[in-house]
Amino acid sequence: MCLLKEERMKPIRLSGHAKEQLFFRGTTEEEVIETIRTSPWQPAELGRLEGKKNFTFEKEWNKNNKS
Repeated sequence: MCLLKEERMKPIRLSGHAKEQLFFRGTTEEEVIETIRTSPWQPAELGRLEGKKNFTFEKEWNKNNKS
């Protein structure tokens, strides 16, 4: 029996803090999970890894952000 790659992956669960930040970053949980699964990973600060992916955002961005 051959399992698809998706079936062998561990589930991705976002922390409470990560879920709270979704709105402020203009993204969805589905977009974050897609990025984790499909973007190329590269070294980041403090020995971490980062993955990036651009998505279309057709709304006004951070209208109430004063910074």
